[in-house]
Amino acid sequence: MKHLIIKLTDEEYNDLVERAKKEGYTLLSDYVRYLLTSCSGSTSQAQIDVLAITGKIERKIQDVLMPFASEIDTLKKQIAMVYEKLDEISANTRITQETRAPSHEERPQPPREMKETAPSEKVTQKKWTAMSVLKEQGAVYESELSLRNPDAFFTKLENEGAKIIITEKERIAVHPDFYAKFTSDLNKIRTADVNEAANLLDEKEAKLFRKLVSEGLAYFDSESHAWKLIV
Repeated sequence: MKHLIIKLTDEEYNDLVERAKKEGYTLLSDYVRYLLTSCSGSTSQAQIDVLAITGKIERKIQDVLMPFASEIDTLKKQIAMVYEKLDEISANTRITQETRAPSHEERPQPPREMKETAPSEKVTQKKWTAMSVLKEQGAVYESELSLRNPDAFFTKLENEGAKIIITEKERIAVHPDFYAKFTSDLNKIRTADVNEAANLLDEKEAKLFRKLVSEGLAYFDSESHAWKLIV
């Protein structure tokens, strides 16, 4: 039998004794033999090395993919804007088809003897845009719209001259002509009662007025006896 002599300090020896007791070994020599013959240490180290390498690889992959992630987010936004534009074109086409004048084949044919004297009729189709729709409605409310990209929609209206009112819950786009009439009519009202004031406005103006009051963006000034807007 071979003998192996290991020199240890008192601290190292005592620590080894404590570890042997915790592992259930009565003899320190048996525990030392177990440590020498066991491969668990090398296996654990190998596992640690694998985890470290895996972590480095993951970080490298993240560093490589990070610029592409930003580009993918930008591409997603652009695709959403394309869908938004397609929805607008589809809606405009439907409105145009519904409001267009009857075609030549659908119009009743005048008598042949009167055909030469009848003046020529030109059919013009109204081109619908987001701004033209806003002009007819006066104001549009974000909560009542179903848009894939509302940010692009309201930015487009603002760039074309619409007034955008931002509340805590939504955005409101107001056509400048409608807003001018709304503020003019509101300045003529001298009652502090919200319902009475709303009844003095038309339906579209009253809706906007009640919304602004509920959001704290319109109040009655007791000194000037007039309604003030905070927009």
